[in-house]
Amino acid sequence: MQANIVDLSHDPSPELMRAVRAVLVLRGQSLGSWARANGVQRQNLCKAILGEWDGPKARDLIDRLRNDLTPGGA
Repeated sequence: MQANIVDLSHDPSPELMRAVRAVLVLRGQSLGSWARANGVQRQNLCKAILGEWDGPKARDLIDRLRNDLTPGGA
């Protein structure tokens, strides 16, 4: 049901940040708690989501985030 509520298909941008935060709120989580649970720094996660960090590791992190937040994977 979450996939129909929030669109996580945006490219890294402020829109993706809003979508990610919305899904996390629906799950009762925060960006920081997701980052800690997945072994990444919150600051790095934010930079990847916003497109300020754009490398292979950042793209892998975004894919991991989408897979975790999208029911059935991305």
